[in-house]
Amino acid sequence: MNQEDSVKASNLEEIFQPTVSPLNLLEQLLSITESFINATCKSQAARNLDIIKKRFGLNHENVYSLEEIGIYYGITRERVRQVEFKIISKLTELMYGSSKSEKFRLQENLVHEYKQVKNSLIDLDYILAEEDVRKFFQDRYGISKETESFCSLNFLMELFSYCPISANINGYRGSTRLAWCLKEQFNKADVEKVFSYF
Repeated sequence: MNQEDSVKASNLEEIFQPTVSPLNLLEQLLSITESFINATCKSQAARNLDIIKKRFGLNHENVYSLEEIGIYYGITRERVRQVEFKIISKLTELMYGSSKSEKFRLQENLVHEYKQVKNSLIDLDYILAEEDVRKFFQDRYGISKETESFCSLNFLMELFSYCPISANINGYRGSTRLAWCLKEQFNKADVEKVFSYF
C-alpha cells in the first residue's frame, strides 16, 4: 500500500454495524449514540454522553433537568441545552441518512428502519399517547411490556421530532397521560395551553 492509499484508508468513515438481529431501534439506540458521540466529540465525549443519558434516562439513569446537570458539571443550564441540541440535531441527521459527517455513518438498513418507523408513527397520529407508542414497538419488534428496551423510548421519540407533553400542566386540574406531539405540526406550549383553558 502506498502513502496515498494509506491516507485515504485512515480517512474512511466509521460505520456502525448493529449487533442485534432482527434490527430493533430501541435496543440499538444506546450503542449508536455512544459510538456517534465517541467518534464526533473526542475531547468531551464522556461528558456529552453522560449529559444525554441523564437528560433522557438512558441506560436506566434517572432523568435530570438542565439545571441539575449544569450544577453537576459546573456549566450553565444553557450550555447543557446547547450540547443536547447539537447532539440531537446531528444524530437525527445521521439516522435520517442526511449527515455529511466524514467520521461516522450508519449502515443503510438502520437508516431505512429509522425512516420506516418515523413514517409509521406519523401515520398513527401527530399526537401519540405513551401506551400507543409502546404497543406499536411491541408489535413491530415482538417485545414484552416490561422489556428494558423502553428505557430509550423518550430519546428515540425526540429523534423522531416528537416532544413530550407534560403530564402536569399548570392551570389544568385534571390529569393527562404521558404523550408526545410532532414538533413539525404542533407547538408544545400551544398544546399545553389548550389544557390550561379547561
